[in-house]
Amino acid sequence: MKLVFSDDFVRHATISDELGNVLYKVTTPCERIGTPRVSTVWKATPGRVIHADGLTPPLETEREQELINQGFKQLGEIEWHTFTPSKLRVFESVGGLDVLSEGMDSKEFIPAKGRLCRERAFKGPDGHSYRWELGCLKCTLYRDDGTSEPFPIAKYHRRRNFWLPFIKSQDGGYLEINTTSRGVADADVKRTDSISVAESHTVCDTASATTGKDVESLVLGERSELDGNMLDLLVFTFIYVEKLRKTREFWMHPKDPWTVWGMIHA
Repeated sequence: MKLVFSDDFVRHATISDELGNVLYKVTTPCERIGTPRVSTVWKATPGRVIHADGLTPPLETEREQELINQGFKQLGEIEWHTFTPSKLRVFESVGGLDVLSEGMDSKEFIPAKGRLCRERAFKGPDGHSYRWELGCLKCTLYRDDGTSEPFPIAKYHRRRNFWLPFIKSQDGGYLEINTTSRGVADADVKRTDSISVAESHTVCDTASATTGKDVESLVLGERSELDGNMLDLLVFTFIYVEKLRKTREFWMHPKDPWTVWGMIHA
């Protein structure tokens, strides 16, 4: 599964599926000096097909009403702070989380962990712990399954010409989501004499199935799409961590003119 972003600066992006149907939209209006900027993540209402070509970004206060008329509803907000923890709010149960309208500090919602605080962790609706790893060029999501080599659940791929932000590209950045990772994550991997032997719980269940329908249901279960709540939470947290990663990228390359332009735009 791929979620295609109209812009690598994710606080101003339209997020579509591979067919061009808009699933989410992120808006971040400018604020006066001293007022924290707020990013709102919008979700397309189920049953209404919205095409990327038909979206024109409205201005300021008219934006919310126009997005609602276009079939969007507010999923959540991120209030950005520089010297204090940012505040995250959700307007419905996102991933099983019920966050009050006043919001929750980022250090509680998605706390930092790992060396140099390069990871952000949160709990999914399935009860498992997940963590975003903030790399130099991309963010990658893993599930903490106790293994030394966790399987990536999601990984962002920048657009091909991201060093030339003024040039529009047909190959936009996209978030690659592995929807069949559950069977891999459940596998118990053993190494004997340099030979890797994977004993998956799925294989054991399939071997014990007595009918063709039993086997078919197991296979379909492993190939099922992500739960809607998990997808919402994945997108919402990605917007937050990717902005953090881009800020870190700016401080690593402060003299890069494209990076400076990107920070102004972001």
